Amino acid sequence: MKFAASVKKVIAFLLCLALLTSDVTVTNATSVDTTDVFTEISTEMLNETKNAGQESTGQEGKMSDPDGTGNTEKVRNTENSESTKVTNNIGNAIGTEAVEGTEAVEGTEAVEGTEAIENTEVTDDTESTEATEAIEETENTEETEQPELKTVFDYSNDAVRVVVTLSNETDLPAGAELVVAPVAVTAEMEASIDKAMEGESKEKEEVVAYDISFVKDGKEVEPGATVQVQLSLAKVKEGDSASVYHFDETKNEMLDMNANTSADGEVTFGTDHFSKYVIVNHGDNNVTVTIEHYDNSKYQAQDEQSAKIYSDDVCTMAPGAKISDYNKALNWDVDHVQVNGEAFSQSELENIEIHEDSVVKVFYQAKNTDYIGEASFYDYEVIPYDKAGQQRADLSINADSNYPSEQKDNRFTVGTVSQNLSENQYDTVTKKTGQNGTTDDQHINVYTGGTGENAKKTGIVTGLSDDYKEVLFSVNEPGVFPKDGAAAAGTKGLTVKEGYRLKFSQSGDTYELKEVLDKEDNVAATAGADFLPFGNNNFYFGLRYDVTFTLGDYIGELNYSFTGDDDLWVILDGKQVVIDLGGIHDALTDTVDLWKYIDRTDKNKEHHLTILYMEAAQFGKPCIGPDHGGFTEIIGKGESAIGRLFEPNNLNDLEKQVLTLWNQPVLTEELGREAYEKLRKEYSSEVVYRKWDELFTKILYG
Repeated sequence: MKFAASVKKVIAFLLCLALLTSDVTVTNATSVDTTDVFTEISTEMLNETKNAGQESTGQEGKMSDPDGTGNTEKVRNTENSESTKVTNNIGNAIGTEAVEGTEAVEGTEAVEGTEAIENTEVTDDTESTEATEAIEETENTEETEQPELKTVFDYSNDAVRVVVTLSNETDLPAGAELVVAPVAVTAEMEASIDKAMEGESKEKEEVVAYDISFVKDGKEVEPGATVQVQLSLAKVKEGDSASVYHFDETKNEMLDMNANTSADGEVTFGTDHFSKYVIVNHGDNNVTVTIEHYDNSKYQAQDEQSAKIYSDDVCTMAPGAKISDYNKALNWDVDHVQVNGEAFSQSELENIEIHEDSVVKVFYQAKNTDYIGEASFYDYEVIPYDKAGQQRADLSINADSNYPSEQKDNRFTVGTVSQNLSENQYDTVTKKTGQNGTTDDQHINVYTGGTGENAKKTGIVTGLSDDYKEVLFSVNEPGVFPKDGAAAAGTKGLTVKEGYRLKFSQSGDTYELKEVLDKEDNVAATAGADFLPFGNNNFYFGLRYDVTFTLGDYIGELNYSFTGDDDLWVILDGKQVVIDLGGIHDALTDTVDLWKYIDRTDKNKEHHLTILYMEAAQFGKPCIGPDHGGFTEIIGKGESAIGRLFEPNNLNDLEKQVLTLWNQPVLTEELGREAYEKLRKEYSSEVVYRKWDELFTKILYG
């Protein structure tokens, strides 16, 4: 018996992103920047004011601009609060609507303050706004800090938005304007970028350039201190990363501004001078890696697809990162790895760095080991004897009392009709549909010689019960596969053999039956022609082997193969009989591809495979020997003969007797059964022992 199953090992990559946001509302986002808005409130103040009342005028704790003049109403701040700092750095453009700030803290009394805003007119071809904001001290407030003065310049069009923030309005002369103009990227600039990016594991997906400057009275002016620049570009999207370079035209080189890229694609850097800036979009900063899994031995001899044993894994990782574990399968060892066609040996795997989108091919060598599987074994008595040495049909596995129905023309037996006592002989006929669509009668309790399609009897077993415990037959059967050990107690002629197991030779995900072990770990039988776990003279037995498996990412071969005589059924998930080699016949071979019955998309489903096997015939062989001496006595002549005699030293007569039995299979079977019975009655070890014991007793004691 051979079958393939999978042990799944799953590789998962989990990306966690924590996003912290503040509760700030902006009603006119096109013309107002909202940087660095925060409020800190001491725990002590909250505890002191928990149950206090609240006064309100207009919208509580919010700034409003009802007339659209650009001047906001008075801001209500907190009274008598300790260690409170409120900073609201909002640059307001001409004609903007209300800007919502932070809400008032519950339980505090608002005290009116004042706010002065100086607005400038918008210059030609820019949407830049200069605005300063001052918040006066609140009354009766201890340790309240004055906010820093900031100036915000904002430029935007369909392709780019540039926001420049000054820490002090004096860093630029009053009336300076922000000017942003696109610049063509020259070949010299491209070459300078490539040189600047040497040794970096980043892609150059998109390159744009802008001339960013401040102008007053037609002349460029530089800020007196480092300013913050924020770039939002249509070509830099969420999840992308970008670099910003200042192009030094005199030296024809790029200076990396060490910009940061936020999760939403906004690029930020600091500078104290303005000129041409080049923005390089690297796209998604991560690289994509496709990992493919192959059986190395099959890959060398077959095409790639047939050699795959697991589905591909696709993951993203940072450039320069290493794969920590290439092995996806417990039953395989990694032989070597290819990264974009370059081979790496087992000793080199820990040092492989991935710098670009890559295809990684992992080549496996199957692990070879032994696997022990628990199985149920049953011993059947077809022609039992009582203590007096008398044959007892009522003690047979095929005894009338073992069947659930009195109907005798619908019974399945262990052994052929001729191998049973007359009381237990049932020639049951069922219908069989052949490959050509015709329906024929099949005698399920009769031996059929040969190994062809007609040798097997199909449809005897139909599946399992919903709980997988009971084997379902299309005919009445005496209990050959009891659903539990207790059920066997009331079955005549049946012994449940405890502690027997199957030993498989395992190679990768392939399992091949090797031996049967008894409860003392002794080898009871080996796979092959002499598969007789209960002794060489015991031809009536059965076994059941159940295995559960989950395929996961396994996509390799999933075949079950069997070669043997007599009854064999393989049932998938309790309902589908995928191998049906019923009946008593010569050795037959069948192989099933379980993929034909399994939904590949439901890879996490647990499957149940049940193997039922019966050695259900005692094939004693008729004897052919020379007609002289002991051979004549043992084989016999006439109706009592258990074989055929030939003339001594006459090869032609020997050939004649062999051909006679070869051409008469029914007679051969009958002679074989009679030979077995004679040998068991007259020449078994027990009989021989008894005769020698009687002889020695007579000699010694008279």
